[in-house]
Amino acid sequence: GGVTGDGWLTLLLMISMNMTSINYWKEYLSKD
Repeated sequence: GGVTGDGWLTLLLMISMNMTSINYWKEYLSKD
């Protein structure tokens, strides 16, 4: 289950980073 755990951890990390980027860009573009 180590491989699966790493896979989920990586996937979760990528999703978290994407969410943060999306929120950041939304606020950045909203300043316009």
